[in-house]
This record gives sequence, C-alpha cells and structure tokens, in this order.
Amino acid sequence: DANTGQELFQLIGHTNVVRSARFYADDRRIVSGSDDGTVRIWDVTSRQTLAELRGHSQGVWSVDVSPNAQRIVSGGADGTVRLWNAASGEELAQMTGHTDRVRSVRFSPDGEQIISASDDGTVRVWDTDSEQALLQLSDHLAPVFALAVDPDGKRVSFRRW
Repeated sequence: DANTGQELFQLIGHTNVVRSARFYADDRRIVSGSDDGTVRIWDVTSRQTLAELRGHSQGVWSVDVSPNAQRIVSGGADGTVRLWNAASGEELAQMTGHTDRVRSVRFSPDGEQIISASDDGTVRVWDTDSEQALLQLSDHLAPVFALAVDPDGKRVSFRRW
C-alpha cells in the first residue's frame, strides 16, 4: 500500500532476483523481469503468472508496457532489446546493436518507439515497426544506468553510472 507502506502480497515464481516491474495502465496486471532470464505477466487479483516469456540468454534488467497494453519491451544482460505480444507472449522482435547489458527500456508515450540505455555508454531510439535504431546517443564515457521519457515524448533524460 503506497499510503501506509504495508506489504499487500508477494508474487512468487521467478527463480532469481527481480530487476524490474511495471504495472499495466489498468492496474490489474504487472510485468516483471528477472535474472532468471524470464519476463512474467502477473494477474494482480489471483496473484498468478499469466505468461512466462523466454528469449533472453541472460538476466532481464528492465521491462515496460506499451501505452495501449498490447506490447511489452524487455532489455537484458545479453545486450538485446526484445518486443513481445502482451496477449500471446510471442516474441515479435529482437533488436540488436548494444554491445553490453541493457539496463533500462521505455516506450515512447505513443508506443511507436522504444528507448534503451546500456552499459556500452549508448542510448538508442528504436522504431517498433521497422525494428531499426533511429538514433544513437553515444559518448562511451560511462554506462547509462537509467532513463525517463517525458509525457509528450520530446525529451529523454538519462543517468550515467
């Protein structure tokens, strides 16, 4: 409970550290990513796993849900950004280009782009339709640990390690 700080329940299923979790906009589902290499979709009411998504060869460091709740994006220690169908669990795309762990992924507010941040010192903007990188911000000075996209999608903020 955000008001009291009281734990309401636990979701049991991942077999290693959970690195990232996001609520769907409807607050009825949660998506999580773990060092066990999986992404899980959870039903908040039943506290059960609705789907387990496998594709990353190493741990999953970040997850996000598209604004229309139809897709999930995950970034992993294997350096890949993966796009998933939220209803079927099918992997829709694997976007490669980062040369190190992907620490943070976010959808743009319109869901048409994915922004990823990596230990390779780059931030990339991907087109969800073409699966191609539209832009790469890079100075390789330090790993990029976290990122945020403003509500209108015009600016990205990121934090170096």
